[in-house]
Amino acid sequence: MAFETPSLGKLAQLPAEASLSILWASYQLYDEVLPSLWRNEVLRLRVSPRYQYRSWITISNELGAEWHLCSLDDAISRGFCLLPCEKLDGIIVEIEAPDSEDPGQMVCLWKKVCDLVELLEPVVTGLASFEVVLQDANAARWSSEGTFQQSRSDDPDRFNGDHIADYDDDCEVILTPFCHLGNIQKASVRTTEIEGWEDIDHFFANMEKAMQQREPFGTVLDGPWRSDNVVQSRQDTYTLQLDDALDNLKGDTAMMMRLDRFSLWYTGNGFQGESKYVNKLE
Repeated sequence: MAFETPSLGKLAQLPAEASLSILWASYQLYDEVLPSLWRNEVLRLRVSPRYQYRSWITISNELGAEWHLCSLDDAISRGFCLLPCEKLDGIIVEIEAPDSEDPGQMVCLWKKVCDLVELLEPVVTGLASFEVVLQDANAARWSSEGTFQQSRSDDPDRFNGDHIADYDDDCEVILTPFCHLGNIQKASVRTTEIEGWEDIDHFFANMEKAMQQREPFGTVLDGPWRSDNVVQSRQDTYTLQLDDALDNLKGDTAMMMRLDRFSLWYTGNGFQGESKYVNKLE
């Protein structure tokens, strides 16, 4: 008799006495079973700008399986760094708009998206379809009355000081890390509210072409759709902008993000230990 549960998708076909840990019993069994589990699947990745302790992203498939991932390290430990993307029909990434009334959400969303791209970059080569969907929420929109949202600090001089470039629209900031992905057969970026605007349509089109380039990130120095030096410089600037802004941002999310930042400041033996936070900034 099969063990049936909607949260397991195809794995529900396994007999009740079979533990899922059996997949780790041998590389041969893992290699034989894993492709059949993912074949013809479309994975949906949902990214929220809201901060929740030990909550990063949610992944689901069309058959009802769902995974709640705590962090990038959690995803790696559970095997998502080894996704056989060439077997998948596609991946859809849904990104919810940050709330401008809670500006810390933009910082939270940025960190989640950067970690997500770090997870996907090594495995998406050859993926049939990759779609990024910018979604509005009840209290948050990517644009309003013809103007793209920009999440700003309460101290504009500090946020846009002489040492940091002017801040870009939220949608441009959040989409930039996806330029690290490449060799995708079909890539698309869409949003329901601002399609048809010439500037954003042009930006989306360039993003799609960049993700479809065959050359890995770091090798295209001055291409027509992607300049890796420019992309990396822009991404570094965004990281500095948002980290700088976080010092003074108001709201619950900013407060929790500051606590999260302090938790990564040093590990091990006090100030003599390793600093994940400092290493990332450097």
